[in-house]
Amino acid sequence: FVMEMCQSGLVLLLVLYALPPAKAPPSNVKRLYEKFLNNHVYENMTKDDCTGVMFRRGISSANSNKCKLRNTFILASAEQ
Repeated sequence: FVMEMCQSGLVLLLVLYALPPAKAPPSNVKRLYEKFLNNHVYENMTKDDCTGVMFRRGISSANSNKCKLRNTFILASAEQ
């Protein structure tokens, strides 16, 4: 039984060794994730906070400094 487990472990190690290494995510993924968190995740949002939060976080319409008319916030922390 022990010999069988050793052989299975060895086969698994050989298979894992033969697999190509995982590629690192593109460099812009972290920046895009942080932008998503800034634009859409706010744990303690209320209806009255929306415009102020959008202004403070610089969430604006494309090619403009105007606050977006609409934005969706996820009421959770980034860890959730």
